[in-house]
Amino acid sequence: MEHPPMWTTRLGPRWVSQAIVGLGATCCALAGMLVLAVLSRTPVDGETKNERATSTVKAQLVGVATTNDSRDTGDMSGAGMSGDVGQPAAELPTSDRDDENIAARILKDLDSLDWATPHAAEPTTVPRAKPLVGSDWLPRVTAETAQRQNVIAVSAAIDRQIDERLQAVGISSSGPADDAEFHRRATLDLHGHIPSVDQTVRFLADQRPDKRARLIDELLEHQDFGFRLAHYWRDLLLKRDPDKRNLPNEPVFISWMARQFNHGQPWDKIVRTMLTAEGDEALAGETFFLLANEDDKQPAPNKIVATTAALFMGIQLQCAECHVHPTVEQWRPDDFWGLAAFFVGTRADRQDAGKGKKIAGTAELTQRLGGKGIVPGQISIPDPKNDGRTIGVAKAHLFENAIATVNPQSARRKTLADWLASADDPYFAPAAVNRLWSILFARGLVEPLDDFRPDNPPTHPELLTLLTTEFVASHFDVKHLLRCLCNSQAYQRTSRPVSAHDDNHKLYAHATIKVMSPEMLFDSLTIATGGRVTRGESSTGAARSTKANPFAKVSTVEFFDNREYDEAASEYGYGIPQLLRLMNRQLTTACEDIGQREAVANNRDRTIERMYLAAYSRRPTSAEVDRIHKFIAGNRSNPPAKSYSAVMWALLNSAEFIANH
Repeated sequence: MEHPPMWTTRLGPRWVSQAIVGLGATCCALAGMLVLAVLSRTPVDGETKNERATSTVKAQLVGVATTNDSRDTGDMSGAGMSGDVGQPAAELPTSDRDDENIAARILKDLDSLDWATPHAAEPTTVPRAKPLVGSDWLPRVTAETAQRQNVIAVSAAIDRQIDERLQAVGISSSGPADDAEFHRRATLDLHGHIPSVDQTVRFLADQRPDKRARLIDELLEHQDFGFRLAHYWRDLLLKRDPDKRNLPNEPVFISWMARQFNHGQPWDKIVRTMLTAEGDEALAGETFFLLANEDDKQPAPNKIVATTAALFMGIQLQCAECHVHPTVEQWRPDDFWGLAAFFVGTRADRQDAGKGKKIAGTAELTQRLGGKGIVPGQISIPDPKNDGRTIGVAKAHLFENAIATVNPQSARRKTLADWLASADDPYFAPAAVNRLWSILFARGLVEPLDDFRPDNPPTHPELLTLLTTEFVASHFDVKHLLRCLCNSQAYQRTSRPVSAHDDNHKLYAHATIKVMSPEMLFDSLTIATGGRVTRGESSTGAARSTKANPFAKVSTVEFFDNREYDEAASEYGYGIPQLLRLMNRQLTTACEDIGQREAVANNRDRTIERMYLAAYSRRPTSAEVDRIHKFIAGNRSNPPAKSYSAVMWALLNSAEFIANH
């Protein structure tokens, strides 16, 4: 007997027939119900925004689990998940209900989701009254003592750490994801889009016992891997500064960053290159990092330090910019500005198009120590209460060093980068490990990702130590670490919890459901529709869509991207403007084209299978096939193309499609 999938498209006759009657208007109604299904649950006491978003997707969209564990041996892609497949998720509005009323209903539920004097050049010595202990809790790993292990050994060690913690608290772990679920998840995580129908069919037909390990290797060696991480880092840099508008070298940065990851450049070298970048921004993508942290069109040392500490060290050092850090009293303004002093003299010299070969408005990035107002190795500390005034001078010194001597003439970005992007910096490797872990598991071992501090320990300290050691031993090899994580049983578990009481995503008892980012969504729609849906034209330099201004004139992807900086992958961030734009533009036409094509093919069973493979990367269950057959038979007054179009539209607007589970 077949085990029906957890992710169920609610294709009741009334549900889809309304889509046929008026596809444009009813598209809005269908999407309204999808959003209502996601967001209608009332939060329990103490539940956070992210926890509610995750559990809501499971409880409202996944369906009620059944106890039937039998599987159809002839269909290895459609098993392993269960749900209520008999009734529509909810009553749809009548077809004459206008879009404004539907939008009002969606909005109601969206609202409920709380989602000094220069000194002569001389070595600088910074004494401390007492040693700092901010990083004492972090794993201490040196490149000399770390021993690299093979992937199998590391993956097994990951599973031991996870399983021991689950056993200690009495939580049962979920079983492995079936091949279809794993294939789709790994492709989304490592490539940023769903697999094609051909790729899915090949993987499901592969009988080799090591086919999952082979798939992981293939995904890591494909060029899409580099672009997936390049877009991830682009988003982090832009979203830290919500006022950022004009970054003409954004495409150059994405291409450069993708090459670094695809060519296997170590993470420490990538970071050092960004921190020490020089040259024309139109040619040197690495300059993007410093130029993304500017004030008045010039790189701002304080912004650079805050971003560097958050993204590369995992700490909120900006909280010590003006006063002692509120939770780590050892972090003081002189620590913040001591790092900022290494960036003194960093300038972006812009030229007009007529003065040379450069594009108008682009910058030549340099660091010059000398000239008016610039003293090597020191920086003036601004008065936070009085603009234009200073309260002292900070001298360049490395973070948390009890005695740090830096010759002012060598207090350049390279000096800081050589220390920061190395095992000598106790924060660098753990922060990178934590962020890579979060890409796959939807949360970090330390959460938030940029809040490492003694009173915010990791959920699995030994696991963080294990992975930090391996990362350092592998010379900061990003692909090696991701390969170890993806080959673990913890990563390959199904997203379906054993029971409602074991729904614990913090301890990794099961895979956490993630929501596709806008880029993932549109790249996946492009693949699912055979190129009929595209991202739309880029609008680099224009105002980006935000929750406060979702109607900014931007490309389709940017219009959808109203996420906040470092927002959890389990967060459902799409609102009414995004949903209406999706439904009333390319997608409806694309589904109509697909319906026409399938009607000409005149093979209903093959058509149903192909649509499920295209949208869900799995084959339909017999129950799903039967339901679609009944729906088509019950709508003989409409041409088959209309029925197929409605079915494809419903699949692409379902929770299963938009979720990475």
